[in-house]
Amino acid sequence: MEEPQNLEQFVRQFSRSQLQILHFIQMLVPSPTEAEDILQETSVVLWKKWSQFDQSRSFVSWACGVARFEVFRHLRERKCKIYLSDELLEQLGDLTLEEMRSREEDQRRQESLAICFEAQSPANQNLLNEIYQKGTSVAEIAKRQSVTPRAIYKQLGIVREMLQRCIERRMNEATI
Repeated sequence: MEEPQNLEQFVRQFSRSQLQILHFIQMLVPSPTEAEDILQETSVVLWKKWSQFDQSRSFVSWACGVARFEVFRHLRERKCKIYLSDELLEQLGDLTLEEMRSREEDQRRQESLAICFEAQSPANQNLLNEIYQKGTSVAEIAKRQSVTPRAIYKQLGIVREMLQRCIERRMNEATI
């Protein structure tokens, strides 16, 4: 019997990812009803294989890999008329997984940017807000601060570099 903590971890991961997994299945199966049935079967398989899940990997990617096999199993059992070859379906599944991984990485990068932005000094945050949110020109900021535009560009370059290093550090920590 599984420990309650394992069950809780699984339920949390699955609940957070359920819609993404369903969307992945719907890319491969045209019927919403069949997609939901496959999602149910996938959830059972995921729970059975939960002890094999590598916590350092993306749950969504792992779950979609399992879902892909469930889709193929479903199509074989139903002897559905498949207008796409198995090879093409597999390629579609691979592309969809890659897109999902890319979205996850983009989301982690955005979260890292927000955290790194908050770690900046108020002056640096203000400079970034002026340039990127308000669209204020470098010349206007330089005039307001009684400095040359070159000084503003230099400061902006330093801030961008600090943000880049911070984001890269956080992204590397997330993959470890």
